[in-house]
Order: sequence, then C-alpha cells, then structure tokens
Amino acid sequence: MLAKKYKLPVQDFMAKRPRVVLKTDFFMIRQLPNNFNYSRFGVVISKKVSASAVVRNKIKRIIFDFIQANNFHLGFGKDILLSATFQIKKGEDVDKEAIENNLKKILK
Repeated sequence: MLAKKYKLPVQDFMAKRPRVVLKTDFFMIRQLPNNFNYSRFGVVISKKVSASAVVRNKIKRIIFDFIQANNFHLGFGKDILLSATFQIKKGEDVDKEAIENNLKKILK
C-alpha cells in the first residue's frame, strides 16, 4: 500500500481548480506542481463506475499498488489526480492487466 504522505488530499486539490491535462480510455488526469521532492497521487472513482464500494476500492488498490511497485511517487514533484471513467470496468469484472497497461502509458 502506498504511504500516506504520497496520497493526495483530493478536496484540497480540487479547490485549486486544476485543469484536465490528459484523457484516456480509463482515466481523466489532472495535475499541478507541488513543493515537495516527491509526487502525490489521488484516485477518484464515482458511483457511475460501480455502485459497489467493494469494486471501487478494488480498483483503487490496483492503482495505488501499481504506483508503489513502479516507484512513480518518488519522482518529479507533482500532484496528480486520476479520475476513473465508466469504461474502466467491463461488465462485472475488473481487468487488472488493462488498468496497469493504461497506467504505464500515462505515467512513463
């Protein structure tokens, strides 16, 4: 699990009114520079993606585990918010490989 200092306080971030930087099939990404030597990540998954909190939390765990495993939080000092679109979930199942491949394209 990603340490708390690398997690972005989403409400404070949204108050700064960041613009959408990039849209992909699975994510809408917003970012702003921060004053730290590391990046902070936030994930927002609405009930439109899934009404089940279990599924939404599973998607968040997949994303945060991927960020930690690939050390994206240790570079470039930005605040990054990933908002999931409804296309991230196909039917009743969540495809971990597809999410990770999409994140690789975005964050590298």
